[in-house]
Amino acid sequence: MRSRLGEWGEGITPIGGDGGTGRGGGRSDLRHDAIFSLDGDMGCGGAVSGARSSICGMDEDKEVHTQFFDAYTRALIDRDAVAIADHYAVPALIEFPGQRILVTEAPQTESFFASAFGQYSGVTEVDVHVTVAASTEHSIWADVSWKYQGGAPDERNMYQLVRTEDGWKIAVLTPLELG
Repeated sequence: MRSRLGEWGEGITPIGGDGGTGRGGGRSDLRHDAIFSLDGDMGCGGAVSGARSSICGMDEDKEVHTQFFDAYTRALIDRDAVAIADHYAVPALIEFPGQRILVTEAPQTESFFASAFGQYSGVTEVDVHVTVAASTEHSIWADVSWKYQGGAPDERNMYQLVRTEDGWKIAVLTPLELG
């Protein structure tokens, strides 16, 4: 998916409403690439305020990773620490090389991302490639590559999403080698 930055707070919508695949309903075993527009409509029949991990009644069996990472990307692009934190389970685990962070409350995630926004200040676009490595009824492991346009170093992370009573959330984030 390629996202373009506009004014903060503008919505990002997958063009065509199919996650950019051109095939209609997504499949969790496919690489996800989408193009986003900034018109404030999430493809749900109207504007959506704030990015949330469960949007528009997503089909949790077929499009979780697509819709989840579309909303998560929007929150990152909008630099909305509260919306980003809403995508994380509590507790959650961040496994950085040489540093393990146990997240025990949402404000930890908000503070972490708010403090990191400066390193992305020159970013004007981001290409996001999501590949589902494995999935079960309760978990999805997604290998996600972030290619930033505008100065920030590219990243690649493995996300373990878990099904919670509030929808799908990131329970474990592990940085991977770019490849």
